Amino acid sequence: MQIVISAPVLGANRYNVDGSKGGSVYVLQPAQDDAQNHLGLQVQKFNAPYDLVEQLSQKPLPGHYELLVDIERGSQDSDKESVLSIAGSGKFDLPALYELFHIDPNAPAGKPNPEAARPLAGALRGLVVSATRYDMTDDGGGKGGRLYILQPTSGRNPNQFGLELIRLRMPYEIFAQLQDLQVPGEYLIDVQLGRGAGDKAQLRVTGLQPGNLLDKARLHELFKLDGQGGSTAGSASKGDSPVAGAGAGAASAKPVQPVQAGPEPAPARA
Repeated sequence: MQIVISAPVLGANRYNVDGSKGGSVYVLQPAQDDAQNHLGLQVQKFNAPYDLVEQLSQKPLPGHYELLVDIERGSQDSDKESVLSIAGSGKFDLPALYELFHIDPNAPAGKPNPEAARPLAGALRGLVVSATRYDMTDDGGGKGGRLYILQPTSGRNPNQFGLELIRLRMPYEIFAQLQDLQVPGEYLIDVQLGRGAGDKAQLRVTGLQPGNLLDKARLHELFKLDGQGGSTAGSASKGDSPVAGAGAGAASAKPVQPVQAGPEPAPARA
């Protein structure tokens, strides 16, 4: 089955190891309202061909696009979702994006707070988009949580584009603290460096400082919104096949009949 998803694309990465080539695309979607162990937004990872990620690296990232996604049954009855093509200019629907991140659209968009670039000791500043928790003590396991933050790629990795998703471990109890905060939001996160699997260094969250630092200027900086004006989400550039969809605040999906013969359904591969 094939569907077209209209949604914000945060970033992508690719690999080419011993003749095996491929990549991943990361898409931002609203969380389910009834999720008891999840806060904030969802970041969904799709498989993608190496050449498609190469194509995406030449487009604005992050950006709003239409993705043609193929869904097939994988191992152990799990779904395997792969992006086949991408269309659109990457421009966001700004009002919808502001709503997604709880930003007042009428607020002035001045310069980002210079504190955003100041190194911190024992803490980091991160755009928290999501948090989850788990409790498996009834089955003899442990309990804990994960904090997901977005940050611009450093540029040191030539195979990473756009924003990158960082996953941090956190104690189970911090989830309750996050329930009293606004997620998504940008916060000062207290961290501790410890030893992880394979003797690798691992950051672990020890707490969050209250006070959402995300404002309109900071959102414009992270999502590279300057100059976009009030653009329409996913508006296709010349040569692309536009697909009607929702704004940046809610990803939409439209079923597409499987391709048997003839041209590929929209969005067309650039």
